[in-house]
Amino acid sequence: MLVVVDIGNTNTVFGFFEDDELILQTRIKTDITRTEDEFFAFLILILTQNQLALEKIEAAAISCVVPMALSGVQRFFQKYCKMSPLLVSHDKHHVSVAGTPAPHLGSDLAVNAIAATELFKDHCLIVDFGTATTFSLLEYNKSKINYLGVAIAPGLNSIMQSMRKHSAQLPSLNFQKANTVLGTTTTKAMLAGSYFGFTGMVEKLIDTMKEEYKYPIKVVATGGLSVLMEDLTSKIDFIEPNLTLLGLKYFYLLNKKI
Repeated sequence: MLVVVDIGNTNTVFGFFEDDELILQTRIKTDITRTEDEFFAFLILILTQNQLALEKIEAAAISCVVPMALSGVQRFFQKYCKMSPLLVSHDKHHVSVAGTPAPHLGSDLAVNAIAATELFKDHCLIVDFGTATTFSLLEYNKSKINYLGVAIAPGLNSIMQSMRKHSAQLPSLNFQKANTVLGTTTTKAMLAGSYFGFTGMVEKLIDTMKEEYKYPIKVVATGGLSVLMEDLTSKIDFIEPNLTLLGLKYFYLLNKKI
C-alpha cells in the first residue's frame, strides 16, 4: 500500500493507494507541533475503522508547503513504518517554470502539474480552490512539463472570514449558493456578494488567460472547494478534487522507475 501525504496550509491530507486505486483518504488540521506519536494515534484509528493494517504500508510520498510541519510526518513513517518517505523536491521532478528549472516551485504545484499531464495529456489551466485560489497555466509536451505562470487570488473561505474578522456586525456563515445578486438581509447580502463576486473573479481570470495564450487549454479544478464549482460556472472542463493526491502517486511511480 502506498501512502501519499499533502501537507497544506490548512489541512494535512493522507491518501491510501492499493493496486493503483485511491481506497481511502483522511485529513487533519495542519499543526507544526504535532508529533509522530500523535500521527500514529490518529492514523491507527482510521486504519482500524477501515480494516486496514499499518503493516501493509510499503511506501510513502510527501508534498509539503509548511516546512515546520514536515518533521512529525517524516518521523511517523520512520518510527512506525520503518521507512523514509519520498519527499517532493525540484531535483526529483521534471516540472519547469518559463522553460527553466524551478527550485522554488511549490511542491503542490509540481505534483498538480504531474497529475494533469498524466490524466489529460494536454495544455491545462489548473485552478486550485484552497486557502488561496491559484490559476496555473501548464504547457504540455511529452518530454517535459512547463508552467507558463501562476496567478494567486484570495480563497473563498479567506474572503468570507476576512469580512467577518474586520467587520464588527457581520455574522460568520458557511458558503452556499445565492439565488439573487441582491440580498434583503445581512446574511443574504454577504452570500450574494461572495457567490457572484467570487464566481466573477474566477471566470474573469480564466477568460483573460485564454485570451492572452491563444492555444486551446483544458480548465481543471481541484482543491477542497472544487466540488462547489460545478454549480458556480460552466467555464471549468474537469473537476478532480484529488489531483494533488494523484500527482503524488504519479510522482512516486516516476521516481520508482529511476
